[in-house]
Parts: sequence; structure tokens; C-alpha cells
Amino acid sequence: MKHLRQRNISLLSEFTSYLVNLGCDDIHIDFKTKDDAITLNFSAINSELTEKNITKLTSLLNTPRRQDIEEYYWELNGNENFYSELSLIGMMIDEAEVSYVDNVLNVSLIRLKS
Repeated sequence: MKHLRQRNISLLSEFTSYLVNLGCDDIHIDFKTKDDAITLNFSAINSELTEKNITKLTSLLNTPRRQDIEEYYWELNGNENFYSELSLIGMMIDEAEVSYVDNVLNVSLIRLKS
């Protein structure tokens, strides 16, 4: 249970850092724990995102979950290489949804507990 909490904290921290470094303002985070899943919802304002940024973000976050990789590398987040961090986040979650409408970036990350 302790490692699960630490991994969730790592996901929250790393994705929030990514948004701040991307130049997002007015970041809102919603963290929900249910019996079978954890959902992290991020909403942030950024008027400078391009379609290329959104495509890359979506692609990296939708990297298939790799529990074997997660077990060994989740503590390595924070190395200032944002694309590798996003890829690692993608390997730690089961589903990601990304939308960007009217300068508002919405990202939902879902991590199944099983």
C-alpha cells in the first residue's frame, strides 16, 4: 500500500511539473480513489500549445502499461527529461484521455489498482 501511495504521488508530481514547465497557468488537479482505480484529472490553461504538442503528449501517455518496468523505475521520475518522464507515466497508467479546447488542456489519467 505504501508503494502505491508513493507511485500516485510521483504521478501527481511529475505531471504537474510537466504542465508548469510547458508554461501552463491556472492548473487544477482532481484526485479520486475508487475500489478498482485511481483517476487523476488535470485542467490547465495554455494558449501556446500546438497540435504537435498535443499529439506527442497523447502518444506518450498512451504507452501501454508495463508493470514490470513500473516496479523498477517509478522512483526515477524527476530527471528533467520531460518526454521520457511522460513515457514512464504512460507505462504506469492504464488509460489517458487528452483534449485541448479554447486554450484549456484537459488530461485524465486512469490507473487500475489490480
